[in-house]
Amino acid sequence: MKYNTATLSKTTTKSGGAQMSERWVRHDLRKGAVSAEIADDILIQGYQPLLCNVSKQGKVTVNTINQTLTEATKSSVWGGKITN
Repeated sequence: MKYNTATLSKTTTKSGGAQMSERWVRHDLRKGAVSAEIADDILIQGYQPLLCNVSKQGKVTVNTINQTLTEATKSSVWGGKITN
């Protein structure tokens, strides 16, 4: 979740990967973001990384992130309904 105009950092983090990269996600899962059982389930079943931005006016934009972090597919979410 990012607020207003904040963006993902593309610099290497302690995980060895940029924010929301596969390496970063795996590192955070192993470091206790969730229980070990849930982390295993997520890694086995797969996941879709999403970036949610909230504007000052409260509008939420959901971005589907690809693994290279070079592009995002944007969808707007408002009042719980997704529109493309």
